[in-house]
Amino acid sequence: MNTPSPELHLDRSSAIPGTWALIAGLAAAHVASAAVLVGSGRVGWPGALVLARSVRMRVTVGGQYRPLVDDGQLWRLMRSVLLHADLAHLLVNLVALWVLGRILEPWVGPVRLWCWFLLAGLGGSVASHLVGLLQSDGASGGAFGLFAAAVVLAWRARASLPDEDRPVLLRALPGLLVLNLAVGLALPVIDGIAHVGGLLVGVALAFAVRSPRPGRTWLALEGAVAAVLVIWACWPR
Repeated sequence: MNTPSPELHLDRSSAIPGTWALIAGLAAAHVASAAVLVGSGRVGWPGALVLARSVRMRVTVGGQYRPLVDDGQLWRLMRSVLLHADLAHLLVNLVALWVLGRILEPWVGPVRLWCWFLLAGLGGSVASHLVGLLQSDGASGGAFGLFAAAVVLAWRARASLPDEDRPVLLRALPGLLVLNLAVGLALPVIDGIAHVGGLLVGVALAFAVRSPRPGRTWLALEGAVAAVLVIWACWPR
């Protein structure tokens, strides 16, 4: 059973441990994957951490690659959410996740934030694979899922939003979502399909729940889902 829905507002003071843990986890994944590449002798630390990784390098550390996924390596769909092409790619997504977590985590809590991010990220990976993209990595599908969830939850709570927050939550936030989605679809260097897939999962999740913050049963279930997805992504292979 879910807890009663709290009044949603822009909370700029509450701690956001789930967001910081997510940021730290993605940064750690980038460093760990760089260590694998350096250990293979193919590249030095600057190339592995900072510069753009080749498709071969990204496949080596577990990135999504259509022929291998078709061959049964489905775990790549999840692990690829935690991997990035270069440092700039990682930093852009970390900044986006901090902004979104600052809005969303006080509403849904850290466990639901992680669960929704991982499910949306997986949805983005699946969407990219289904449309035939050869290779795609990154957390942006998960970020778009959180973005869409924040928009939906704010819209559902629109009658009780504080007046001072309404311009941001009901106008600026949806507008930025549409703008970022359009940019991702327009630029060929960005996997806009993953953004669409993550967005659709985020919308579905935000409409499916009765209350933004999960009750005890849903907290346990979503925590288990998040744990399974993280283990699936990180299990050594």
